[in-house]
Formats: sequence, structure tokens, C-alpha cells
Amino acid sequence: MTRRGALAAAAAAAALSACGRRGPAPQSDFAGLIEDFGLELIADSPELATRIGAADPNPSTRSVDRLDDRSAGAVDLRRDAILRRRAQIKAIDRARLSTADKVSYDAISSSLRLLDAGAQFDFGRFSQLGGFAPYVLNHLDCAALTLPDFLDSQHVIARIEDADSYVARLGRMARALDDETQRARADAGAGVIPPAAVLDRTAAALAAIAGQPPETAGVVLSLRRRLEAMVGTIEPGRTAPGQAHAVELLTDASKLFAAEIAPAYRRALAAVQDMRARAPADPGVWRAPEGAAYYAAALANETTTAHTPQEVHEIGLQRVKEVQAQIDVALRALGSMQGDVGPRLAALAADPRFRYPDTDESRAQVLVDMRAARTRIEQRMSGWFSARTRAPLEFRAAPPSAPAGQPTAFYQPPRPAARQPGVVVVDTRDLSALVKFDLTTLAAHEGVPGHHLQMASTQEATGLPLVRRLMACPGFIEGWGVYAEQLVDEMGVYDGDPYGRLGYLRWRLWRAARMVVDTGIHALRWPREQAIGYLAELTGDAPGLVAAEVDRYAVWPGQAAAYELGALKLTELREKARATMGARFDIKAYHALLLTGGAVPLDALAGAVDVWIAGRA
Repeated sequence: MTRRGALAAAAAAAALSACGRRGPAPQSDFAGLIEDFGLELIADSPELATRIGAADPNPSTRSVDRLDDRSAGAVDLRRDAILRRRAQIKAIDRARLSTADKVSYDAISSSLRLLDAGAQFDFGRFSQLGGFAPYVLNHLDCAALTLPDFLDSQHVIARIEDADSYVARLGRMARALDDETQRARADAGAGVIPPAAVLDRTAAALAAIAGQPPETAGVVLSLRRRLEAMVGTIEPGRTAPGQAHAVELLTDASKLFAAEIAPAYRRALAAVQDMRARAPADPGVWRAPEGAAYYAAALANETTTAHTPQEVHEIGLQRVKEVQAQIDVALRALGSMQGDVGPRLAALAADPRFRYPDTDESRAQVLVDMRAARTRIEQRMSGWFSARTRAPLEFRAAPPSAPAGQPTAFYQPPRPAARQPGVVVVDTRDLSALVKFDLTTLAAHEGVPGHHLQMASTQEATGLPLVRRLMACPGFIEGWGVYAEQLVDEMGVYDGDPYGRLGYLRWRLWRAARMVVDTGIHALRWPREQAIGYLAELTGDAPGLVAAEVDRYAVWPGQAAAYELGALKLTELREKARATMGARFDIKAYHALLLTGGAVPLDALAGAVDVWIAGRA
């Protein structure tokens, strides 16, 4: 028996022993069990506690002063925790649960089953909430690149004590980076090495931070900006209240960066450079030990479907044909008649009418246009949604220090406890990546009725167990984002705006193509050049932008397929409910069901929809 198999057997024995002779545990045990699950997740992750504004589960440990433990031992314990929780929940008698608890049981069981498949592999990144990915050091989500943003955007500094905690976290940052560097080196020794293009992007990002002088380092400037908002401009010799302590904190932060943090970046950079000499050119995870099995597990976890890689590939090819046909009709209506869809889209996107000049005024205008798109969408939502979220939503530009290669726009959920709104962050640094007729689709996906409405509604839902509020299933979350784009079209927002609707179809084509390319590189062994060529020809986008997308798929196997598969499933379930219920079907009630139940695996969602249909019958 393997070590992990022994752990699973021990966890199962412990769970069954806890039930004694009563047989499977009753409903009351289930409520307590899943409450414990949620509290364990927060206790394990000080960063999660900060992100959601949770009360410190153990004030004596001061989670606000700490970062997540990224050591190999801690990651192993998280893998083991999934096995234990699976055994514990299997000991519950599902038949004795209430209808609502059965939905929770199915959602949590399915999520644990999917995570357990990834827990069998002893390399890469593993999260009890965020799933798993093969490469610890990469250009998208390693601690060296995410922690500066976390400290800047999530660690609130409203009082001088908060600044003390910020500096305490800086004191733990080098350890976090070194832990990941050590794990990456161990993985490389076992044959798990990121593709060359990913390592090149990672090296460039690490070198840029490692080479910063302490006084201009992003983590120091973030502290200075927020301290000065409290005590005024910080200058030596000033005697205004709080100045002396602010100077001390800035001095400590600069010393920590110079003496500990920058050297840790250099050590990570050295590891990346060492791996680069042995790095494969092909982007697929199939090269890793048991790579085919790893990808199958990752694809299932990200999409929360049972489709094989080949099935997803075929679904993607079919969807590409369907969306291409719709785009062809839309282009012909605009007078673009000749040639393949890709070059015609490229010509239209290059039209100066739809581009933003590279000026600060244009950067500000992007946010104005996104807010205007949100307003147009909201004016149409009353017939489709019974309630709106209470959480405010803002559109902000990405800071200059944001990592290169991040998405054009992304969403940060609200934190009511810290009085922070939901935020759509738009990267306006490179305006060549933004096309004006795409902005309504971006606002819909990231804002309303997309991620903001879904995630804030989950926060505000009453009676939803904590663990279900914390679950992050990409098949549902990204599926809802694409479904929201589709709703904007169905709601008539594009009436009289054919270019805006073309932007929606252009993005839908990308969603379909992602399924083809993700499975292509990870299961069918496409080389990087083939993946780039396919996307560039299909979408008409520039090779540089397309290459960044392919490198993203290389780092996050399966994630790119979650968008379209999730949207298709949400639409399928909607139409099933409509056909079954006939005149009793209420689109507002259907959307309320989805929005108040949290992000759950799609198989569990299908069961919840069946229960809802039966209940309303």
C-alpha cells in the first residue's frame, strides 16, 4: 500500500470508528462536520482569512501577521486533509439528511472526489479550494508574483496596527518564496519542469522585482502610499502624529526587502535559470510523470464534468464551427463578405474606430466605457433577475506594478467586513490588447451579471454553510461568466449595436477554441507553434497575444476548457427546466437558484436543479 493509500485507509477507519455502532452518522453530525471543514480551511490559510474578512479563528496566532505555509510538508498535509474529509463525509447517511443538506452533501462530496484525484500526485501546486496545477514556479500564480498584489490589494491598512501586521508579513515573505523554490527544485529533479516559454516569462518577472532598489520596490511603495494617507507625507524630521512610527515601519520594510526578500527572488530566479537548461519546448503536461493521468484529473477538476480529453476536444471543434457560422452572418451584415472569419475579424479589430490611442486620456476612457456598459446591462436585468447584490462594484485600472501576462480584466470579490467593494481590474497599460466593441462582453463577464453578481450573491446568501461559500469550482464560476455574456445578448443589450454583438461572438469563439487548444497541447501533444498558429488563424488576433494565451493554458491544465463547458451546462439545465415545467418555468427563480447556492460542481448542480424542478411541480 502506498503512503497515501495508507492514510486513506486510516482516515476511513477513524471516520467509521467515530460512528460507533450507530451506523452512519445522522444529520446533526453532518452540520457540525461541514462547519468544521470551513473553519479548517480558514485556519489553514491566513491569506484566505484576509481575503474574505473572516474573524481570526485563533487570535493568539494572529493570522493577520502571517502568510500561508508553502512548505512541502504543509502541502502534503493539505493533500492528506482531502482524503480524511472524504472518509468523514462517506460516513454520513445521506438518506437521513434534509433536502437542503443532501444538496450540500452532493456538492461537497463531488468536490472532494475531484480534489482527491489530484492529491494522488506529489508535485506541483495543490490547494484545498483552488485545485491543482503542475508547476510551482511560473509566471502566473507563484508566490513571488502573487504576494505583492495580495499585500497591496487585500491587506487593508486602516490603522497603524494594520501597518505593523503588513511589515510582519513582509518578514515572512522570503520564507514563502524559498519554500516554493525548494519545491520547484524537487519537482524538477523528478522530471516536472515547466516549458521553456513559461520559464522565460517567469525569469523576466522575477528579475524585474529582484533588481528593484528597496525604496522603489512595490511592497515598500504600497506601504508608503497607505501610511501617507494616514499621517501625511513622510519625511525625516517631521513631528506630526504617527510620523516617527511610520518612518520606522518604512525603514524596516526597506531593510527586509534588501536583506531577505530580494535575495529570495534571486534564489528563485537561479532555480528557474537552472530548469531552463533542461526545459521542454512543448507546452503539454503529458511530459510529466503519469502526465496523461494528471491531465485527466486536472480537466475533470477544472470543468467538474466527466468528459474525457478527446470528448472535450471534439466538443470544442463543433462549437468552433457553430460560432464561426454565427460570426460569418454578423460580418456579412456589416459588409465584410470575403475570406475566412479570422482575417475578417482581425481587419475589423484593427480599424482605428475601435482602437484606443496610447494616451493617459484613453486609459481613463476605457474605465468610463466599461462603467457605461455596466449601466446599459443593468437597465435590462429586471426581467431576468429577482434581486441585485447589495455589494457595490467598481472598475479600476491595474497598478503599474501588476505582473505582466495577467488577463485583460479580472475580478476581485467584495469584502464587506473591510468595507471593500467588488472590483473589476482592467489592465490599461497595453491598450493594444483592448478593442472597443469587446468592452460590453468584458463588463458582463467580470461584473454584472457575471462574476460580481454571482460571487457577491454567494456571500449574501442566507443559510449557506461556510464551506459552500468558500468552494471555487471553475466549471461553475467561469461557466457563469460566459453564461452571463450570453444573457446580455439574450436580454437585447446589443439591439442596435451590431459591433458589440460581434464582440460577444468573438469572445465566444475564443471560449470554444480554448477547449480545442487545451486538450490539443496536453492530451494530443500539440507543439507550441501548432497551438499558436491554430488560435491566430482562427481568431485573427496577434501572435504575441495568442502566445500568451497558450502559455497560460500550459500553466493551468484544464482551466481553459471550464468556460465554455460550464456555460453549455448552465444553458442545458435551464432548457431542461423550461421544457419540464412549461408555463411554470420562471427565469428569475432559476437564476436565483444558481446565484444563492455557491459555486458547486456541475454534476451536483444538475441534481440540485432536478430537486428544484420537482419541488416547484
